[in-house]
Amino acid sequence: MGIILLWYEIDSHNPVIQKICSGNKNINCNAVLGSKQAKFLFETLSWSEVGFSYFSGTLLFLFIHNFSTSSLSLISWLTLFSISFVFFFFVYQGLILKQWCRLCISIQAILLIEVSIVFYTNWYKIAIDFILIPSLIAILFFPILVWKTIKFAIQKDKDSRFNRRNFLRLKNNTSVFFGLLKESKKIEYNTENIGLVFDNEKTKYSVVKVCNPYCNPCAEAHPVLKELLERELIELQIIFTSSPEKDNEEALPTRHLMALAEKQNSKLLHQALDDWYLANEKDYEEYAKKHPLKDEIKTQTKKLKVMKDWCDLEKIQHTPTIFINGYQLPAEYEISDLKNILV
Repeated sequence: MGIILLWYEIDSHNPVIQKICSGNKNINCNAVLGSKQAKFLFETLSWSEVGFSYFSGTLLFLFIHNFSTSSLSLISWLTLFSISFVFFFFVYQGLILKQWCRLCISIQAILLIEVSIVFYTNWYKIAIDFILIPSLIAILFFPILVWKTIKFAIQKDKDSRFNRRNFLRLKNNTSVFFGLLKESKKIEYNTENIGLVFDNEKTKYSVVKVCNPYCNPCAEAHPVLKELLERELIELQIIFTSSPEKDNEEALPTRHLMALAEKQNSKLLHQALDDWYLANEKDYEEYAKKHPLKDEIKTQTKKLKVMKDWCDLEKIQHTPTIFINGYQLPAEYEISDLKNILV
């Protein structure tokens, strides 16, 4: 029962707890456990924690001392002392608050049962061994210290999840996103007839992806943009940063893709992009075997130069750089966030 009270402290809105703690107008755990009298020592300690400490601490004390008669005697007197708390909470709930807490009543009932056992067994008549008192005090404090540590970790995690949930709600708000987008860097130079273009007349979102064929983050962005394209939420333009020099082997995949685009086969081009960006290893020789070309690859220098010049003019600093409707994706957003925003 003490554990349920602690559970209430960290998750009072839990449906199970609410079911236990509600019933009619006179049953209200929130009113009792949320009142000023439910906490003391500058509100650092709650009666729920004291109850947990009492039950777990006394049980631990008895186990440590093998339920010896001297330990039973000391616990018996502590139990008799608890009658004052039973009386206090009955008066407080019934006469002052006029609200009852089922959990608190259960605790009081258990204490009264313990008192009855003490009188029945006459353990309180056994002489107290005062040497055991420091041990009892230390053991009673131990559960509180353990619980405070656990509670802090649980509350920290709960707050973190709550803050993240609120942050995501704010982050995925389209008004917030487009407000930040309008404050971002704007494309200054024309992108017409540059790179790979996948048109979509139905959408209101135009995405420009500036990338490098050997860039891992570019590869991670590919499936996200592909999904948005397939859902007809965006039109996509891919501009490569590859240098146009003929001896630049890193530009070979770019040349290959630009040559494939000349075939004007959208399905083939999509597959070629998948085969390159989704591959575990970027092996151009194997890739070229899968998508064979003749001499078309050698005639792509001008296209690469146009793309490289555009990247230099726009001062592209990293890849991938994403532009939405002509504005650079704000730094606060990941490309994966677009799936929740561009709807």
